[in-house]
Formats: sequence, C-alpha cells, structure tokens
Amino acid sequence: MKTHLVISLISIICGSLVCGQDFDKVATYHFGNGSHELNKTDELGRKQGLWVHYKMYLNALCSGLATQKADTCLFELSKGNYINDKKVGTWEFYDDGGCYFLTEKTVTYNDDGSVVENNLMNSTKTEYSPDSSLVVSTIETEISGIGENKDTIIIKCFDKANCVAQYHGKEFREFNYEIFDVEQYLISGGEYNRTIRSLK
Repeated sequence: MKTHLVISLISIICGSLVCGQDFDKVATYHFGNGSHELNKTDELGRKQGLWVHYKMYLNALCSGLATQKADTCLFELSKGNYINDKKVGTWEFYDDGGCYFLTEKTVTYNDDGSVVENNLMNSTKTEYSPDSSLVVSTIETEISGIGENKDTIIIKCFDKANCVAQYHGKEFREFNYEIFDVEQYLISGGEYNRTIRSLK
C-alpha cells in the first residue's frame, strides 16, 4: 500500500512524465532512506553536490524483475556531483537488465571542459575535446576470433561531422557523426572483422 501511495505521489509530481529534478528529489527521499543530503539545489535553483537521477518503468511486468527497487518499478539511472548546475568529476550510469543491475559506463567531466566516457559494456573509451571539435574513441575488440587477445580500433571524428575508423593507422571505414554510436557498436561486435583482418 505504501509503495502504491509513493508511486501515486511521484506520478502527481511528474505530471506529464516530464519528471525532472522534482521526481529525482522525491524518489531519493523515499528510496534513499529518507536522505536530505542528496539532490539539493541552492537558492537560485541550481543543482549542487551529490545527485542521484532515477528512471521509472510504467509497466506492470517490472514488479516481477529481480532488480533494485523492483517492487516500485523505480531504478537508479545515474549518480554524480554538480557544481552550479554543471556535472563535475566522475559520474556513474547504470543499466537495468531485468535480472541484474550494473554500471554501464562512467563519464568524467574535466575542469577544462573535456569529457572522457568509459563504456564498460562494449570496452570503449571515448574522449571529447573541450569544444567537441575532436572526438576520439578507442575500442578494444577481438579481431582474429581466436583466443583472448584484443586489438585496438581508433575512431576519430572532426567537428561532429566526419568520422574515420582506423586499424594500425589504416582507414577501413568512413561515416557521419550522426551514426557514431551505431558504428561503435558494430565495430565492437565484430561487424567489420573481415575487412579489418585484410589490413593486417
């Protein structure tokens, strides 16, 4: 009963499901052991300190999932620190796979404006320059299909427009930045292994 009351309260605050910080603050209070130390804003409404962002599934089936807070269909989405409404330091982003709960990636927001993203799901590290004019992704993947030796693929994107994928300095794929995430996934999954092997 209490769970349904809390979900109803959250739903009212969320309104049209554009929940924002009100949703995160209510969720943290009710599911973070009544904590008043998380998800704070200053007198100007800017996020400060440690924040936990949540996601909620509006699906009755989620009540059967063996995941964190599954009985409420509420899950942690990300956690990290803000200074004056700006993300700082290293943030953790979580993945709910139905029967498990794990860290999907970490993102480090540096003082100079550069960002480093480590995707733990597909062994990629992506670095964004302060003005995002250069994006460099390093993908560790098995090209030969034999053993556990990993090969390194480098993707370089310029001005969030043109990207090239390289193996040992040799280009094997050009694409537009709009499909950057898709190409990362395809490369890490072995989609271009035959082409890459031909470059050896």
